[in-house]
Amino acid sequence: VIVEIHSVSLERDAFSQEPTTFLSLDFYAHETQNTYPATGLDVQLGWCCEFVVEVDQVLVSYLEREPLRIDLMERVSQTVPFRRVATTTIDLKPLLDDKPMDRRRADLLKDASGKGSRIGKVDVSIRLGQPLAASVLALREPTSKVSKPTLHRAPAPPFLTSEQPPYKLSVSVVRAEKLRSPRYGHLPSPYVQYAFPLGGGGGEPHLTA
Repeated sequence: VIVEIHSVSLERDAFSQEPTTFLSLDFYAHETQNTYPATGLDVQLGWCCEFVVEVDQVLVSYLEREPLRIDLMERVSQTVPFRRVATTTIDLKPLLDDKPMDRRRADLLKDASGKGSRIGKVDVSIRLGQPLAASVLALREPTSKVSKPTLHRAPAPPFLTSEQPPYKLSVSVVRAEKLRSPRYGHLPSPYVQYAFPLGGGGGEPHLTA
């Protein structure tokens, strides 16, 4: 799940002076993520974060019930570095059907219940790195109705017999060198995807963290 925060626009009347703010968001079982602090009423952020998740019943239930919450934090003083001044929430259920959540300007409201006055907008988009719909459909079907796919395996070599223990293949990604982020000043966040082919078909892809 990839979250992009493009910009923040704040109402001039909501602040006594030009504010220094950042955005904070929590998603699923991941640590809280923060954008970098910026000063001004109209700020271009270009911030992006990718959350790697395992598709299971817990994730499906989370996406159905829990919205993505984004808090606007403002610098107050040296004794109170930042405080939450506004919140917005974004429904995540469209992701279950692989629907792209294109750029939208979500209202930043003073009251977390969604009834407070608006003090600004955040320009945000959410997309999937890989489709979810097929896996979600399989999880939603009753166990008795879900037919397991048939794997067509190639004949075993003659030196492999049923009396021998199963063989295991260990894949280790040691390092990646000379990587550059497409955005200046940002560290790259690489991952590796690999799949071990099965006879007559492909295996499930695996991702490193």
